[in-house]
Amino acid sequence: MQVDPPVFVSDCESAAEALQQPPEGPVHKCIWDAIAETNLACSGMAAAGVESRMVIYCPCDAGIPAGRQAQRLSALELTVPIHCIARGADPFLEDLCGRSQGTYRLVAGGAEAMDALQTLHIRMLARYSVTYRGIPDAAASHIRVRTNEGCAKSVVQFGRG
Repeated sequence: MQVDPPVFVSDCESAAEALQQPPEGPVHKCIWDAIAETNLACSGMAAAGVESRMVIYCPCDAGIPAGRQAQRLSALELTVPIHCIARGADPFLEDLCGRSQGTYRLVAGGAEAMDALQTLHIRMLARYSVTYRGIPDAAASHIRVRTNEGCAKSVVQFGRG
């Protein structure tokens, strides 16, 4: 089964617009059931060789999971990394992110949330953004990247004029 990688345009307006769109697919009454069901769906995708990630934007208090939900989530084998961008501390959600090998980031407001979302998507797509403010008449820049998979080197030549 061929799955196209996600496409992400990293500008604030596109990210803000995407967050305003109603979600596609089933709508859950609470975040906790949605996390459990999405995790199960993603485990099926892993069998097809798809590497899934779950991204949660939590602009308000998610509440405390009910007893049944807390038990279900605590016993759940987390098969997909959960990445959360939240506007308030949530120890239960933070624990889920940690157990799934995901990330949990607190943000102060909308602009910071957009930056966090863009950074997260760029990292998930293994793309890098480099800003260089060096010597104006430099002829080249040497770039070295190290990851868990290895390292790479490149030289970027600067044009004159």
